[in-house]
Amino acid sequence: MIPVVAEVHSLTLPRDKTPNGNVQQFEVTFYSPHGNKINDIPILSDS
Repeated sequence: MIPVVAEVHSLTLPRDKTPNGNVQQFEVTFYSPHGNKINDIPILSDS
């Protein structure tokens, strides 16, 4: 796997999926500077 370095511009935690605020796993979708999705399938934090 090739390491990826990316700057995070925003992070959203849906309150309906994280009622107690403790996050054990998350998924990531990368977007280009133009707003286009880079990965169609989100990457899980434990990948």
